[in-house]
Amino acid sequence: MLIQDFVQVKAPYAAVRDRLLEPASGWLTDGATDAYADGERLFLTVTATGGEVTVGKRVQVELGAAYARGEGSVVRLNWWATGAQRLFPTLDADLELMPMGPDQVMLTLMGRYEPPLGAVGRAVDRLVLHRIAEACIRSFLHRTAANLERATSA
Repeated sequence: MLIQDFVQVKAPYAAVRDRLLEPASGWLTDGATDAYADGERLFLTVTATGGEVTVGKRVQVELGAAYARGEGSVVRLNWWATGAQRLFPTLDADLELMPMGPDQVMLTLMGRYEPPLGAVGRAVDRLVLHRIAEACIRSFLHRTAANLERATSA
């Protein structure tokens, strides 16, 4: 399944690129884990009781080597759940950084994910899971933008 979203980062392009490519990118992994949990909360909201069920799932993120694309840069990103991997989707994506001015960067995620559980998973994805995947990606990008803005202003 294809997925794409973008967000603007209020920081200079070079600072954002350098921060994103740091070898110790634990803050990026934490942002992905939190975004994944946001999607799980969205999916597991129990309306009959009025309560909310929260399930935590660690996500591992692997960043590839950056390469130039036009005026910007692209970083390969793979994201998968730790533990019972067959029950959760994996994401293979490009994270593109494009300068939009002296102090603004467009951060775009373009990728594809494979729903778990084969044909059944693909059918459920068409009904509801794709919206949850979109919410996870949106949350991830917003968290990443906020982390990059904080880190580059420090």
